[in-house]
Amino acid sequence: MIIIEKSSCIMHYSVNPTYFDKFSTVYCDFSAGNYWRTSESNSYTFKYDFHFHAKDEQSGESFIEYKSRMACMVYIENEKEDAPKMLAVVKEFYESMNLFIKNNSLSHFSKLDLPRYVPTKMELIKMEEGIARVKEKMPHHEKTELQKQQEKNLENLKIEVKIIQNRTVID
Repeated sequence: MIIIEKSSCIMHYSVNPTYFDKFSTVYCDFSAGNYWRTSESNSYTFKYDFHFHAKDEQSGESFIEYKSRMACMVYIENEKEDAPKMLAVVKEFYESMNLFIKNNSLSHFSKLDLPRYVPTKMELIKMEEGIARVKEKMPHHEKTELQKQQEKNLENLKIEVKIIQNRTVID
């Protein structure tokens, strides 16, 4: 795998400076998602979205909310060899996120349960499969302008699912 370009950006970060005036503990959860797409010049782009939320479990009041995205454009050489390399890029992304939150958590870092990324065998298999699938997709240069625009629109699509039980929204 040859990395052509790699970038990450924080799409949202908020911290509540008065949170620990009201609460003594914090509940942390996170979600992540990723996908591959074809790019120009026979390259491929891997995107990884990450959302971290530290809040009070009962009231839902936020201490920290963090959303970020990493994009990595690559030339794929061999999916079996490239999959562990891409997982290393994801691990680096997690480490960067953890460092940012640590440095911007108003000295409450020790109370946070930040996710540590340790790639598993299943993640390696999923990455290999993802690379194999993207290689089978229509090359970027063969896509119509409409298909390219639809692909961009899908990247910005946000789907939110809420469960309602006894007239109460459950996160």
